[in-house]
Amino acid sequence: MLLEIEGPNRFASTAEAPSIRTRLADERDLLDAIGKACERAEQECTLAQERLDAIKWQYEEAKHLQDSAVRHKNEKQKQYSAQQDAVNLQAGFFHPIRRLTPDVLSRIFTFAVADAVQAANVVAVRQRQPFRLAAVCSTWRLVAVRTPRAWAGLEVLLEKPLSMKEQLCMVDMLACMLTRSTSAPVVINIVVLNSFYGSVNDPAPRADLDAIVCALIPALKRCVSLVVYHSRRVDNELFKLLQEPTPVLRRIKVVEQEDLEAPGQDRQVKLPFVPLLADVQVWGQSVYWEFPAAQSAVLVRVLCSAGASGLRDISTKSPLLRNLRIRDPIINPSQAQVQSASLECLNELSLHVSDGELDTEGLHRVLDAVHLKKLATYGTYSSSLSRMRYINLVAGTCPRLSSVRCSHLSVDAVQLLADSLNSLAALNTLMIHNTNFSNLAMAAIMCALSPTEEGGTWPCRKLRQLSLVDCSFDVSCLADADRIVTFATARLEAARRSTRKQPGPALLMYFVLGGWDASARPIQQQIDSLIKGAYDRKAAVAQIGEEQSVSCESVYLICERGF
Repeated sequence: MLLEIEGPNRFASTAEAPSIRTRLADERDLLDAIGKACERAEQECTLAQERLDAIKWQYEEAKHLQDSAVRHKNEKQKQYSAQQDAVNLQAGFFHPIRRLTPDVLSRIFTFAVADAVQAANVVAVRQRQPFRLAAVCSTWRLVAVRTPRAWAGLEVLLEKPLSMKEQLCMVDMLACMLTRSTSAPVVINIVVLNSFYGSVNDPAPRADLDAIVCALIPALKRCVSLVVYHSRRVDNELFKLLQEPTPVLRRIKVVEQEDLEAPGQDRQVKLPFVPLLADVQVWGQSVYWEFPAAQSAVLVRVLCSAGASGLRDISTKSPLLRNLRIRDPIINPSQAQVQSASLECLNELSLHVSDGELDTEGLHRVLDAVHLKKLATYGTYSSSLSRMRYINLVAGTCPRLSSVRCSHLSVDAVQLLADSLNSLAALNTLMIHNTNFSNLAMAAIMCALSPTEEGGTWPCRKLRQLSLVDCSFDVSCLADADRIVTFATARLEAARRSTRKQPGPALLMYFVLGGWDASARPIQQQIDSLIKGAYDRKAAVAQIGEEQSVSCESVYLICERGF
């Protein structure tokens, strides 16, 4: 007899058969349910596919319609452009510019000549502008070729090393412009960017620059304005351009481009005497351009990060300097004892402090300018206190100071400026830029420009212009606007009552509160109305006085003649 088989391959026994049959029935019911679900899913898939096919057909039809519409639009645009050209061709015969005489057209062509340092992309466009004008039509070409002044602006931009073809092309272009300019006064604007030299370790492309300079040298005899925007890595090739004789040169501007990779070498270049030179501006400090003493009076010197020794050199080499601009001076305590730079002819000083504190006392000791008339201080809010301290020091030593301009002042800096106003007896113009005024800051300025007691002396009696340009004003300042109007009214009234025995303040010409929104413009209009009324009354009084003078003269003549 065989043994009973056990395990998963066994036949159900009598004991477990009922439970297995029950589970089997449940599994079959579940199988039937899943089968029906599969049939429904297949039906849904078929329906979705039918809908997708319908949508694809609609998409293809819509895409076909769109493509047809785009082709139709492009065709119509081409037709419109062609028709526009046809219309312009016919309308061009009636364009006002065709009625211009060659003389007027020639004067228009000369507007392309400029003598200011422009952005590199502007120079790149302008250097070929005369050729573009001459390429418009045969008439314009004839006028351009016969207009020497149109070719007198020699623009050169060097932003990368030149290939031999580019070098020859630029030299030929300059030679052509110089020939067509004939005897017209020439304006030279040469811009040499740091990128022209590549890396600091790369050798400078001297041959490129030397060829350009040699092409420009013949134009110096007729050059009236020379602008050089150079790099610190520039070699002596460019300096040749500034050492050639320039008998008719009237304006020269030399700008040193900032370069963090190349610190620059201190060089000194002595320039020849230019008899007609009237305006000189020099920016930078790694190269010192030494001008003849007779021309220092027209020099505008701009120093960047100058120390005490650099300022002292200015006084010894440019004793007649009238205009000095300093950016971020570096005055160490050890340098403060250096002999001061005495600039007795200095009239204008501009001080720019980008960030941080400035050794105001050290700068004041180093720079001696007792005859200073105009002082401007610019910078950031973080440097405003130190800049106002410098104004406070200058106010006590410069009795002729008549113009003060400053920007980006903190609340404490405004208060410090207000404290300095009482010492500025000759002040004529006070301009404050880009400052946020609170009610307290505005009150400090108004109080500093008003007498301390009724009937007292007005501070800054010569003040004619008070301008707060591009400033912002708090709501509290706007709410107390009556104080500003009252100040303007009182100062104008005191000016009207001024006499020789009891002199009052000068009559305000400008009181500008630039920066307020539209809701505060009526305040400015009210102030403008007050100033206009004061000048109208002054003109009326002057007219009455003139009429009385004429009447007295008539009576004198009648009596003299015996009538």
